[in-house]
Amino acid sequence: MNFTVFFPELILFLTGVFISIFSFSTKKALLLVVVILIFLAVSLFGLPQTDLFSHNYAWDNLSLYFSLLILISTLAACLVAYHTQLSPRISFRRFMPWIFGISALLIFLTGAHNLLYFLAIWSLAQVLFYFFLREFDSGRAWSYLFLDLISTLVIVVGTGFLFAITGNLNLIDIKTTLVVEFFTRGSPGKVLHLGFILITIGLISKLGLFPFYFSLGGLQRSKSLLPYSISSLLLRLGLLAFAIRFWQRCAIIYTDDWQFILSTACTLSVLWGAFGLLLWKERKEWLYLDLVQLGFLAGPISVAAFTPLSEGLFFLGSYILGFWGLILIYAYLNYTGFDLAGALRHLRTDRLLFWALVICVGSVIGLPATLGFWGRYGIFSSLREAKMPFLAYSGLLASLILAIYFGYLFIRSLLTQPVTITRLSHPTLRVLGIICALALLVLGLFPDFVLTLALEAAGSIPF
Repeated sequence: MNFTVFFPELILFLTGVFISIFSFSTKKALLLVVVILIFLAVSLFGLPQTDLFSHNYAWDNLSLYFSLLILISTLAACLVAYHTQLSPRISFRRFMPWIFGISALLIFLTGAHNLLYFLAIWSLAQVLFYFFLREFDSGRAWSYLFLDLISTLVIVVGTGFLFAITGNLNLIDIKTTLVVEFFTRGSPGKVLHLGFILITIGLISKLGLFPFYFSLGGLQRSKSLLPYSISSLLLRLGLLAFAIRFWQRCAIIYTDDWQFILSTACTLSVLWGAFGLLLWKERKEWLYLDLVQLGFLAGPISVAAFTPLSEGLFFLGSYILGFWGLILIYAYLNYTGFDLAGALRHLRTDRLLFWALVICVGSVIGLPATLGFWGRYGIFSSLREAKMPFLAYSGLLASLILAIYFGYLFIRSLLTQPVTITRLSHPTLRVLGIICALALLVLGLFPDFVLTLALEAAGSIPF
């Protein structure tokens, strides 16, 4: 067996422990983090595709794509942690074992093909996140862990039903057994459908789709951008990779029930998130904006076909880059939450960063010449071709609402007096925010690189 596929996870884990044990200066620790993460990102392309543990684990193009995004998010989180004020009880060196441990577990999770593997790895990642979140808000950490435990129990019950019917926990074996059983004994009955439904509801809850997005609502009270960032832009990546494998490799044989639940949650997510911005304006702006993006992301997955999935993965790239661009710019302004109106007023005197912010927001909205435009365009087209016009038109309506909302904020910022910036974070965050905006612009003009990765990742799932 070729165990080199575990090279990234092992290096991440050992690096986190190494930095926390030895007395590195904070600057040297950051330099080591940047070098290691860039090296691992490049090395991912050289790992051979393989199946391990009797096909319970696989390293393929889907694993590669998500692992690359996980390393990008890990690097961005480390840079934000270095250049902003952490909790008084957390040093940058103490932050490393948590963030690198979580990232290592998530990269392993991207290749898991076994429900038991998923439950074990995800639980470990959540415990690590709990210890991190506890340093900011102990009450919120317990609440987050409790809600995740409830969704895990729902998945466990659904897994029990599947195991009772098929005798397997491997996604591929479950699908094979169901096909054989169908042609030899007929339909297994409603218990199977109930199992798929329960696992789907549990995954939707963990992802934070409507109406389970409330589980992320308290993260803003942590007075830091990091808890939200790690939860939504890192943990969600590993979860989404496994969810795609489950829905596309296992549940695809019985699409009606879980597909209806997932597509309904996606439709309500994009609509409720968009109208939430209009109704409550700047209250929990980031939460509703994230809800819209997640609805866009999960919608194509519910179609259970190659083209929509590849378009959804293409959109995932713009989602990660766009949100990290916003977070880096807000961190530079020393914001502890999303406040686009305030950021636009503060950046009137910094034209380069002002337009970088506009580009990041424009990609989130889906404006032309940005990477987000191609992601949205592909999603709408594939949903229409998949005969899900209501989901496609709901997404289009949400995009129009987002354009109106942010257009209003943009015009209002131009009509008001610019606010002088009195306290800024490290200028490196400014440069990184501009780099994210440039990446969104360049990839929007030349999207072939991301498109190729997304197509190859979607091609790893047999339909």
